[in-house]
Amino acid sequence: MKEAVRKNSSSLLITVGVVLAHLLILGLIVWGCSSGSGDGKKDKKEKSSGKTETAGSASAERSDAPGGVSPAAAGGDQNPAAPHRQLRRRSANPNFGRPLNFAKADRSNMPLKLVPGLKEWNGTGIIVDMGTREVLWEKDSHKSVPVASMVKMMTMLLVAEEMERNKDFTLDTVVPITASAIKSLPERSGLLWLDPGKEQFTVRELLLGVAVKSANDAATQLGERVGGSVENFVARMNKRAGELGMKSSVFYNPCGLTDKRRGNSKSSAADMVILGERLLEYPFLMEMCSTKQASIRDGKTVFTTTNKLIAPHYPGVDGLKTGYIRAAGSCLTFSVLRGNRRIVGCVTGFTHAKDRDYFCRRLIDWAYDPQSVNKPRPGSGRKSAPGRKSSGKKSNKKSRSK
Repeated sequence: MKEAVRKNSSSLLITVGVVLAHLLILGLIVWGCSSGSGDGKKDKKEKSSGKTETAGSASAERSDAPGGVSPAAAGGDQNPAAPHRQLRRRSANPNFGRPLNFAKADRSNMPLKLVPGLKEWNGTGIIVDMGTREVLWEKDSHKSVPVASMVKMMTMLLVAEEMERNKDFTLDTVVPITASAIKSLPERSGLLWLDPGKEQFTVRELLLGVAVKSANDAATQLGERVGGSVENFVARMNKRAGELGMKSSVFYNPCGLTDKRRGNSKSSAADMVILGERLLEYPFLMEMCSTKQASIRDGKTVFTTTNKLIAPHYPGVDGLKTGYIRAAGSCLTFSVLRGNRRIVGCVTGFTHAKDRDYFCRRLIDWAYDPQSVNKPRPGSGRKSAPGRKSSGKKSNKKSRSK
């Protein structure tokens, strides 16, 4: 009897042991499957989130010349876990944001020296070595003057800073076009002809319209979306200018058109350099500013850059913004990177855009090599200043900000 009990107990223990072993093996299999599935989901998630916040799309053609922003840089930090927080790439320049040094600035009337046939120029200008903060040349660079569409640099900066603060506001955020934004435009010029109540675009598309075409309606619509109203956004523009030390600046709208009641937004060449330097910290904005051509409405509306230092490309130029209204003349804020040396400059008040562009090219060359002014440039031989032949007639060109 005892023998039988012993045998039955042994069998029971063996059976229990076998069952426990099977349960253990089954548990390990289940755990392994769930872990593998989790890794697969994680890999899939990482792949899908690997699309960083860049300006690039099939509809945007960038400049591929030296000094442009690389596709890798355009996305900021390539950390897929938080692409939204990596829109800004802080400058590695230890002198970033420090006051400009005017001690050794050339103050000659450089345009009259570098542009053949140019008889007079009453504009303002500056060019700065951003690494050392040394002002290489300037003329009335603190004078507050109308700056037209260069105002849009502040609009772009505030949009980028809003994306940093608000995780729900990204380049892919859809913005409906509103009647209130379109009605606030001082005049109907320099437009993408956005249709209120019927159309909507992503922040990316609107920013490309601002940076490439200098579209006044796109800038105004972005301003309303970020500020809640155009008026609130303009208040933010002026507040930010004060924070950046832009002492000669006052803005009346997000686009730079002449306000019928208050007049023209104003700034100075030196202030524009300070503002332009801030844009350098946002690779996706710099990519947009160096884009030759872009489109919206599924490619039906194509627009080309207003910056002729980008297309055709001048070596090292990667931005920034043109401007024109009658009161401002032809203006340009430009940034250049040759080797490891970054230069930013601004000029205002040119009667002809061709004179402005020709001068900026020569000024850039002079900044990198002062002896270049004495060297003939291929294809640059001119007996008279560009755009002079038909200057006998008064221009009927509209006062548009671009």
